[in-house]
Amino acid sequence: MNKEFEVLHEIKVPQLTKSPNFHFVKDGMIWIFENVDDEVSFIRIKVSS
Repeated sequence: MNKEFEVLHEIKVPQLTKSPNFHFVKDGMIWIFENVDDEVSFIRIKVSS
């Protein structure tokens, strides 16, 4: 996104096959909750320029 929050580019990520149930933003990263074999896990995504 640019300074006016207009989308500049987007791509499809084939590995992401479902919508996250729970996510939040912390420390400049998107945190996505994932249950793996009944263990709490988080996928962290950091966007950089």
